Amino acid sequence: MTGGDYSVVTFFDREDGEEVAMWRGHVSADKFGERLNTWGRLYNNALMVVEINNHGLTTVTALRNLFYPQLYFRPSKFDAVSTGFTDRLGWKTTKVTRPLMIDDMLKALLENSLTLHSKHTIDEMLTFVYDDGSNMVTQHGFHDDCIFATAIGFQGFKILYKGTLDQIDYTKYMPSSSAY
Repeated sequence: MTGGDYSVVTFFDREDGEEVAMWRGHVSADKFGERLNTWGRLYNNALMVVEINNHGLTTVTALRNLFYPQLYFRPSKFDAVSTGFTDRLGWKTTKVTRPLMIDDMLKALLENSLTLHSKHTIDEMLTFVYDDGSNMVTQHGFHDDCIFATAIGFQGFKILYKGTLDQIDYTKYMPSSSAY
């Protein structure tokens, strides 16, 4: 699979926000889910914050079908004061969440609470501008996939802490025996 948007994953150290790994390439959504499953388990069952827009739903479904242990559940509301999370998997980029996640990432970078090493991500940031309508966009002919993977991953980083993650425990919902 070549051309179009890239599939991108960025891994952060959950204690200090330093980027410890990044991958960018072209792969089908289901195969990307399989790769994320393998890589995430190598990184201590890293919290997977998958964007569910478009093909991301296929990716998060692949992770769920592989019983990946740490999947992100999005907040219940972005337009109200709430710290609750829903039972809906993945990050959904909307007109509301897009500027929020970019602003959060920018603030974290300026405050040095997030450290990036990826040349691809930094290169994309150099071509990410405000258009005439004050929308954050990439210049014509460039990509923003690494920026958004990093910004979405940072949303997961914000909820992490030392100890057990407060995510839904699937084990109590799983059958005691299975054909696979």
